[in-house]
Amino acid sequence: MENEKTTRSTQDTKEAQSTQQETERAKYREPFVDWDRKAKVEAQQLADKMTDWLNCSSHNIQHFFTAMDREHRYLQGEFANLCVEYLLHCAKPEYRYDPRNSQAAVFGRLMEYAIEHSTEINPDRSDYSKN
Repeated sequence: MENEKTTRSTQDTKEAQSTQQETERAKYREPFVDWDRKAKVEAQQLADKMTDWLNCSSHNIQHFFTAMDREHRYLQGEFANLCVEYLLHCAKPEYRYDPRNSQAAVFGRLMEYAIEHSTEINPDRSDYSKN
């Protein structure tokens, strides 16, 4: 009987230690993050910020250029790639446009044409529009 109590007491102690250890580990474990959802939310926030700035009658593109010129060269390149990719997106048939944004579609098509027919401009980027 006393042997059973000792065994039960030892088991209870081990379970308590195991629970305590699991609780300690859980403190340092990252909570589940839906990275895809987080990326979509951040992209929407960025689009909102940019369109808010563009919608302001006092926005000055030169100020933006000056600010962007101060950013890291890698980030300047990434931003330029984003702009090009957006214009190429605007060239797609599913891009909805009307007279207010038709220039984006026109520029996108011109850029698409230039990329397809002018690889001698920058041969290192000849695969630019291929995703």
